[in-house]
Amino acid sequence: MTKEHLIQHIEEMTNEQIQFLGDLLNFANYESYQLAIKLSGFTEDEKRKIDSATPHDYNKAITEIYPDFLNGRNVYNYNEKNYGEMLNLNNLIIANIKTKLNLETL
Repeated sequence: MTKEHLIQHIEEMTNEQIQFLGDLLNFANYESYQLAIKLSGFTEDEKRKIDSATPHDYNKAITEIYPDFLNGRNVYNYNEKNYGEMLNLNNLIIANIKTKLNLETL
Protein backbone atom coordinates (compact mmCIF):
# COMPACT_ATOMS: atom_id res chain seq x y z
CA MET A 1 0.00 0.00 0.00
CA THR A 2 1.35 3.40 -0.91
CA LYS A 3 0.97 6.65 1.01
CA GLU A 4 -1.25 7.97 -1.78
CA HIS A 5 -3.50 4.91 -1.61
CA LEU A 6 -3.84 5.32 2.16
CA ILE A 7 -4.63 9.04 1.83
CA GLN A 8 -7.29 8.28 -0.77
CA HIS A 9 -8.82 5.65 1.51
CA ILE A 10 -8.91 8.11 4.44
CA GLU A 11 -10.52 10.81 2.27
CA GLU A 12 -13.34 8.39 1.42
CA MET A 13 -14.05 7.48 5.06
CA THR A 14 -17.30 8.34 6.81
CA ASN A 15 -17.34 10.38 10.04
CA GLU A 16 -18.02 7.15 11.95
CA GLN A 17 -14.94 5.54 10.41
CA ILE A 18 -12.81 8.60 11.22
CA GLN A 19 -14.01 8.47 14.86
CA PHE A 20 -13.19 4.76 15.00
CA LEU A 21 -9.71 5.40 13.57
CA GLY A 22 -9.17 8.14 16.17
CA ASP A 23 -10.21 5.75 18.95
CA LEU A 24 -7.85 3.15 17.54
CA LEU A 25 -4.93 5.58 17.51
CA ASN A 26 -5.74 6.67 21.08
CA PHE A 27 -5.80 3.01 22.11
CA ALA A 28 -2.21 2.65 20.90
CA ASN A 29 -1.19 5.38 23.37
CA TYR A 30 -3.57 4.61 26.25
CA GLU A 31 -4.80 1.05 26.53
CA SER A 32 -7.85 0.42 28.68
CA TYR A 33 -10.39 -2.38 28.86
CA GLN A 34 -13.26 0.03 28.24
CA LEU A 35 -11.68 1.31 25.03
CA ALA A 36 -10.76 -2.25 24.00
CA ILE A 37 -14.39 -3.30 24.49
CA LYS A 38 -15.55 -0.29 22.45
CA LEU A 39 -13.09 -1.09 19.65
CA SER A 40 -14.28 -4.71 19.66
CA GLY A 41 -17.60 -3.60 18.22
CA PHE A 42 -19.98 -4.28 21.09
CA THR A 43 -23.10 -2.13 21.22
CA GLU A 44 -23.79 0.06 24.26
CA ASP A 45 -26.31 -2.52 25.49
CA GLU A 46 -23.89 -5.42 24.98
CA LYS A 47 -21.10 -3.59 26.82
CA ARG A 48 -23.13 -3.86 30.04
CA LYS A 49 -22.80 -7.64 29.92
CA ILE A 50 -19.02 -7.81 29.39
CA ASP A 51 -16.87 -8.57 32.43
CA SER A 52 -13.09 -8.20 32.42
CA ALA A 53 -12.86 -10.46 35.47
CA THR A 54 -12.56 -13.95 34.04
CA PRO A 55 -12.93 -17.03 36.26
CA HIS A 56 -9.64 -17.80 38.02
CA ASP A 57 -9.99 -21.57 37.57
CA TYR A 58 -10.41 -21.12 33.79
CA ASN A 59 -7.40 -18.81 33.61
CA LYS A 60 -5.26 -21.29 35.53
CA ALA A 61 -6.31 -24.28 33.43
CA ILE A 62 -5.81 -22.45 30.13
CA THR A 63 -2.44 -21.06 31.23
CA GLU A 64 -1.22 -24.61 31.84
CA ILE A 65 -1.58 -25.41 28.14
CA TYR A 66 -1.12 -21.88 26.76
CA PRO A 67 1.33 -19.96 28.99
CA ASP A 68 0.88 -16.66 27.09
CA PHE A 69 -2.88 -16.63 27.75
CA LEU A 70 -2.78 -14.00 30.48
CA ASN A 71 -0.98 -11.54 28.17
CA GLY A 72 -4.13 -11.30 26.05
CA ARG A 73 -7.21 -9.18 26.65
CA ASN A 74 -9.72 -11.77 27.76
CA VAL A 75 -13.23 -10.95 28.89
CA TYR A 76 -16.33 -12.87 29.80
CA ASN A 77 -19.35 -12.16 27.60
CA TYR A 78 -22.79 -12.74 29.13
CA ASN A 79 -24.75 -11.53 26.08
CA GLU A 80 -25.48 -14.82 24.31
CA LYS A 81 -25.17 -17.72 26.71
CA ASN A 82 -26.59 -18.23 30.19
CA TYR A 83 -23.18 -19.07 31.63
CA GLY A 84 -21.30 -16.69 29.38
CA GLU A 85 -18.33 -17.30 27.15
CA MET A 86 -14.72 -16.23 27.28
CA LEU A 87 -13.62 -13.96 24.42
CA ASN A 88 -10.28 -12.58 23.31
CA LEU A 89 -10.75 -8.85 22.68
CA ASN A 90 -7.61 -8.67 20.54
CA ASN A 91 -9.17 -10.99 17.94
CA LEU A 92 -12.43 -9.04 18.00
CA ILE A 93 -10.63 -5.71 17.60
CA ILE A 94 -8.80 -6.94 14.50
CA ALA A 95 -12.03 -8.26 12.98
CA ASN A 96 -13.80 -4.98 13.75
CA ILE A 97 -10.96 -2.91 12.26
CA LYS A 98 -11.31 -4.84 9.01
CA THR A 99 -15.08 -4.36 8.98
CA LYS A 100 -15.29 -0.74 10.12
CA LEU A 101 -12.50 0.53 7.88
CA ASN A 102 -13.41 -1.66 4.88
CA LEU A 103 -9.97 -3.21 4.91
CA GLU A 104 -11.12 -6.54 3.46
CA THR A 105 -10.99 -4.93 0.03
CA LEU A 106 -7.53 -3.32 0.32
